[in-house]
Amino acid sequence: MDIDLAGIRLDSFDSKPSPLGSLVWSPGLLSRNGVRYLRCRTWRVNAKKDDLSALRSAKLELAAAFVSGICDDMEPLLFEMFGVGFFDAVVPVACGHSRRPNCLSVRIAVELAGRIGAELSKAFTDRFVSGSSHPKEFSRLPPLEVETVPKGRTLVVDDVATSGFHMHEALAVLRSHSIPAFGAVWLAGVRQE
Repeated sequence: MDIDLAGIRLDSFDSKPSPLGSLVWSPGLLSRNGVRYLRCRTWRVNAKKDDLSALRSAKLELAAAFVSGICDDMEPLLFEMFGVGFFDAVVPVACGHSRRPNCLSVRIAVELAGRIGAELSKAFTDRFVSGSSHPKEFSRLPPLEVETVPKGRTLVVDDVATSGFHMHEALAVLRSHSIPAFGAVWLAGVRQE
């Protein structure tokens, strides 16, 4: 279930172009198995194929400007939702299909933690796997292992949520350790425009 949060967007933010292709600014709360998380942008249905190709290239390069553009999307939305100083820690979802320890989720977490004055916590052990990141492949993943339990109110970040599996998994594991955790993903869902 989606909850549209478009009413909270900032006037100066509306005209800001996407850091990648023609993605649509579409803040909302998404849910998987009763766990909610925040979304910033959606794919534009008629441009998704090209934008997905551009995203794959950008994830290989991981240019600082690309990561900053994503954080430029996420930071004001988090501020509107939670205010200043709300989160004590920022945690990336575990790296996996990119097969690199400094995957895009980690790079987003590093920059966002610095911007919002929170501690970076690489809470989860990486799970490097081959193939594509697709919901039908998730059953083959090893269980998520906690490397370090973050302290305090924790923001879990991911670049793209296809089904919400990784966000749900990360939030559920942290909450099982009595950590108050909330999730934010840069890109999820498709919009007809």
